[in-house]
Amino acid sequence: MQIQNSILESDKRFFNFLPTIEKNAIHLFYYGKISQNNIIEFIRQINQFPFFISAHVSFKNAFRNILIEALQNVLKHGEESDKNLCIIAVKDDICYLYCANYLKQKDAEILETKLIELTQFSTAELDEKFKFGVTNNEIYGNGNAGLGLIEILRKSIRPIEYSIIPSSPSHSYFNFFIRMRIRSK
Repeated sequence: MQIQNSILESDKRFFNFLPTIEKNAIHLFYYGKISQNNIIEFIRQINQFPFFISAHVSFKNAFRNILIEALQNVLKHGEESDKNLCIIAVKDDICYLYCANYLKQKDAEILETKLIELTQFSTAELDEKFKFGVTNNEIYGNGNAGLGLIEILRKSIRPIEYSIIPSSPSHSYFNFFIRMRIRSK
């Protein structure tokens, strides 16, 4: 696990939610390439965190799913980069998941359009979209904002926070800051 200081000063400008996370609240900090092996290791690590051990099984399942979905999005849709970010932090009864990844500008524009659309829906409407997608074996948005994104929005404290920060004329950083209330046993 790397520490926050490992991010180059010149790169910190792309991670706009970084200053909002208190260093002493961080349980997992990773900055580098995301692989399937990383995702498996992150799941293994969270299972050992005290906040996770004492949480209700419904929170554990929802958080694991959201973590997997968020990191799979980085893996599947992000440009290969050694500057992906994943932070898990806990303060009071809120768990924070912060993911950021590098992606092509055209993909960033499509993603932002889908997020603007999806964030307008209530949780009940998202539930219906999710059920429809599962029942009809469809992916909402032709793979650019699929069932995983809908699931993240359904299970998170709303409104979600995200930003897309251009890093060059052809690429941007997608920052996704997700909050979940921890339910205890």
